[in-house]
Amino acid sequence: MIPRVRRLSVLALAVLTLVLSVVVPLAPVVVDTPAVSWPATTGGASTSTAALFMPYRPLDVRVQAPCATAAALDARTAAGQRSTLVATAPGGSERGAQRSLAVTVGDGRVVVRSDGTDLLDEPLTDVLTTALTTGDAGCALVVEATQDGTRVSADGRVLAERAGARVPEVTAFVTDATAADGAGPAALAHPDARFQSRPAALKVAVLLAHGLLALGSLVVLLALAGPLRRRERGGRPAALDPAAPRGRRTLAAWACDVVVAGGLVLWAGVGPLHTDDWYYVVEARSAAAQGFIGNVVRYFDVAEIPFTLQQQLLALVVPFTVSPWAMRLPAAVFGVLTWFLLTRFLLPRLVERPPVWTRPVAAVVLLAWWLPFDVSARPESFVVALSTATLVLVLEAVARRRVWLLGLAAVCAGAAVAVTASGVLAAGLALALAPRWWPLLRDSRLGAVATGALVLACASVASPLVFADATLAGALTALRVHDEVGPNLEWWQESSRYTYLVDGPDPNQELYSRQVAVLLTLLVLVGVTTTLLRARRAARVDWVVPVTGVVVGLGSLFLSPTKWTHHFGALAGVGTLLVVVGAVVLVRRRPTRWALVALWGAVAVVVAMAFHGPDAQVEYSAYGVDPELPAVLGNPATWLVLSALAAVPLWWRARRRERRDAWPELVATSLVVSLLASVLVQVGSVARAAHRLRGSWSVAQAALAPTPCGFADAAVALTGAAALTAADGPAPQRAADPVSGAGSTAGAPAGAGSWTGTGEVRTPWRALGERTGDDTIALDVSGGPAAVTVEFLTGAGAVLPVPAVVPGGTGWRRVGFGPVAATPAGAVAVRVVLDAGPGAQGEAAVTDVYRRTAQVVSDVVPAGSTVLLDWPLGLHFPCYAPPRVADGLVEPVRWFVRSATFESTDPLTFIDGGGSYATLREVATLTPYRGYLPGTDYREWGDLVRVDYDLPLDGYAVTGGTRTVPGWRWWPGAGPGPSPDWVRE
Repeated sequence: MIPRVRRLSVLALAVLTLVLSVVVPLAPVVVDTPAVSWPATTGGASTSTAALFMPYRPLDVRVQAPCATAAALDARTAAGQRSTLVATAPGGSERGAQRSLAVTVGDGRVVVRSDGTDLLDEPLTDVLTTALTTGDAGCALVVEATQDGTRVSADGRVLAERAGARVPEVTAFVTDATAADGAGPAALAHPDARFQSRPAALKVAVLLAHGLLALGSLVVLLALAGPLRRRERGGRPAALDPAAPRGRRTLAAWACDVVVAGGLVLWAGVGPLHTDDWYYVVEARSAAAQGFIGNVVRYFDVAEIPFTLQQQLLALVVPFTVSPWAMRLPAAVFGVLTWFLLTRFLLPRLVERPPVWTRPVAAVVLLAWWLPFDVSARPESFVVALSTATLVLVLEAVARRRVWLLGLAAVCAGAAVAVTASGVLAAGLALALAPRWWPLLRDSRLGAVATGALVLACASVASPLVFADATLAGALTALRVHDEVGPNLEWWQESSRYTYLVDGPDPNQELYSRQVAVLLTLLVLVGVTTTLLRARRAARVDWVVPVTGVVVGLGSLFLSPTKWTHHFGALAGVGTLLVVVGAVVLVRRRPTRWALVALWGAVAVVVAMAFHGPDAQVEYSAYGVDPELPAVLGNPATWLVLSALAAVPLWWRARRRERRDAWPELVATSLVVSLLASVLVQVGSVARAAHRLRGSWSVAQAALAPTPCGFADAAVALTGAAALTAADGPAPQRAADPVSGAGSTAGAPAGAGSWTGTGEVRTPWRALGERTGDDTIALDVSGGPAAVTVEFLTGAGAVLPVPAVVPGGTGWRRVGFGPVAATPAGAVAVRVVLDAGPGAQGEAAVTDVYRRTAQVVSDVVPAGSTVLLDWPLGLHFPCYAPPRVADGLVEPVRWFVRSATFESTDPLTFIDGGGSYATLREVATLTPYRGYLPGTDYREWGDLVRVDYDLPLDGYAVTGGTRTVPGWRWWPGAGPGPSPDWVRE
């Protein structure tokens, strides 16, 4: 026995480690406190300038204007008009009137309005009495807004005050005052950059001490916590049945290793885009500028704590390459790691003498899970690797009687918690297996309490991983903002995830491949467990661990505040384990025939249902893909027949060995056939799309033959429009009438006429011109409902009608017809047929067909430019730099790439209530240029948006500053942090 003093010393080591892990989030950090001053130089000209704050409301703002300037500006303001003395938003802005600060003068009065409330509306002579009577040059009208409220003062007198008023938004510093009015106004604001922090000296010491003590705890477990009484050691079991021929075992092992490893690495490059790929990549690419992992897309750019480990990993890759393949390669590496953990450790521990066929079955099941869920920049693959490692280490610790392996398992579980919400799966697995490892602690020479404390100390690595440069106050603020902005759901709404999976509003969430993996795993969980209830044959299989793993995994998803189907990817490890062990346990325990027949039929029905799901890939990954699968895959009979045919050799083998039947093998075969079909359909879909797009651009082609700007080197934007010249052709029976007035406002060039009429009328013929290049044709239509047809005239005199799909609405809107080169063969001229119909709302009208000129995106926006990329499609624009979001400000961009997928709503980064560029429209004009990908069926990918600013961008200066704050609260004057306006209204 170890002396009591040593036990107490070890216990003290563990307790001190745990105490320091609690201290880490409370320890002080150095927070950046930048200041924005306007004008940029002291005494400089106060020229209006845009200033995009993020969050929109700074911590505080102070504006001041000389009294003499206010009087001079008022004197030259026309009667009945108002002039802006100083404001934090452009004049005429509805948002600015409700949320910003404005000090205006006119008609001898001064009005101060902040956050939608008039604080002061008084005669200028009353406000500036002393200055006007004494000529005091030092008099200034001052407005100070802090977290405590807003105060207006002049000449040392408080004129108005509103306690608790919010600090106004800042999108610009604006004034109508000129040098002729005297000294200009000025402003000083402190943006909210509270998440830009780094550990203070004390926290660095705490982190170092905790790291050393945690390592010491693991070393103590390794050196001193061996078993006391039970000396037997559990050796490493055979990975495959030793009785099988060695050649078969070697071939199965190597072939499956190559297929899985090669397939996952290749899929990281050629596989379909994941909707969140760019979301995580842009956070990683922005980390260097920000100094923390922040949500630069929305949520007011709050830190992503406590879940940042995945982005930190990607940030390590960014300095070397930002290629899409490299950004998704870590997911493939985690997949390969999971594969080796499953096949070399877990399966041999749970299945005695695993049959050789378990190796290819495991390969199929893992690929069926990994391809649709985990080959992405999202964090689920990281969780799978860590949770699988945790399970392996726990089982190895129990089998080998090595308590230090429990310490390593605790480290993995602690790290998983820092990855994403589903990372709690790793900790849940370790806790669920406590009945197995508790005797190991109890029998330790250190005793259960001290040994358990050491294991818990190892798990405390979660604290520094989460809070190394962050604080408890930061985590609480970030979680609150995420909850306020949404779309968070409660734990008891977990059923929403399954609704999204099988019948949700987003087709990409209900991909057939996701349904196959999840639904079959659930069927195995319930079906196999049920069929085993009456089976009595010894299986030499541990069925409890896989069942526990999946149940804990499903339970861990309840804790996730969002209910997307992406999160099922965290179950890839335990899901694969369950299906493979389930197949083995069926074959070995051989349940009753009728139970197996029912399970076989259930597999066929579930798989058929799953294959009714869409192949709805997103953005450019959908090009060349058939969204609907062949109907035969949705027929249960298909799967009954296929599995029966695949099981014929097994049935024949059973008969030769005088076994009564092969029903268990039939059920296992049906599972494998179904999952293999899912993998093959996914691979076939990508291969077919790449073949269809061989003359254009595809994700697969971009991976195998990359270009510097990826999609931007192939996609075009329609940046101009040109009218077609008049052409001869057959005269119409009824000619359209010219529209009086300005005509179309949807983009038609000046030379394109606008036409109207009643009944069915036709516009004049227009010559198509050259049929080369990527230019497209279009027309504009107004009013509705109306039927519009475009007629093409061939050189032989034939007229070929093509119906137009007119978007809803009554104002002018554009109707695109694809590339000129794709018009009917031999066409030389074109005209429009308008049939307004009896139910037309207002006067229906159309324009002549006109030509839209195309330019390659990378020719318009050169490589190296700073571009705001929409989150669903940004991954394959590697040559563009994301805008800098730091110091409580966002970098003004000149270009924005917008996806067409969600164009019916604002892009996430433009959403009011957290979007980083929600205020951009206040200070800029956005001009969209529609884009498409040449060389394939005409499909618009979105818009290349040019941003032209209404104000200069360089009229202010940013100066740095820091302060040291404790980890449990913000400093006085910082307030609680950002919130959407609807929360505090």
